[in-house]
Amino acid sequence: MRTPFLSIIIALCCGVVHSETSRFTNLKLPLGVSVDLPSNWWVVSGGWNSSLLTAVEAKLDLAGINTSQMPDGTLIALRSFPFETYASIRVDYHRTPTGNAPDVQFPESRLREIDAKMRNDMDKVISPERVLIWEPIKNTTIAGCRASVIHYLRTGADAPVLTWLHQIELPNNDVLTIHTGFRSTEIELWEPVIQRIMNSLKITSAKE
Repeated sequence: MRTPFLSIIIALCCGVVHSETSRFTNLKLPLGVSVDLPSNWWVVSGGWNSSLLTAVEAKLDLAGINTSQMPDGTLIALRSFPFETYASIRVDYHRTPTGNAPDVQFPESRLREIDAKMRNDMDKVISPERVLIWEPIKNTTIAGCRASVIHYLRTGADAPVLTWLHQIELPNNDVLTIHTGFRSTEIELWEPVIQRIMNSLKITSAKE
């Protein structure tokens, strides 16, 4: 089971940029990663229970940490507010074993085979929910880094949920996985927000 890393660093101090005219807060993550996240979304990882902006003001730190000792796990997870709506983002970190290459992109010759296996495995991963529509895996580039994207529609408590899984190779060969999703009935509300989040993602260099 992955250890939520957020609980380890809540008490530390961070560098965050927030504008009174913006509804987004720029959050700095480890390894030279930064992203704009909705200020009023609720932090739901690491036992933290407040809006992102409140957590930041309480000295939530995700940037100045020693990545050589950082375990795999969730860096931060947020969900939309008000709670009657549903959209979410979760950022996970995965260390690549020394000497190995991260599996974030797949050769075209094996793409169909890998895609079929991932489709079969996904129902087990998201159980008791199930996949309704599955789009083929796409090799791509995100924030200048090698990446792949999985996109599918799954069942949900109140409505089907549109889901994306972005796997990104960081400059030090470790992997950042960003999960995003929202109810299909709220697409007009949340699609531009999720696009803003992903477009704001910046990856500079690994910080050890």
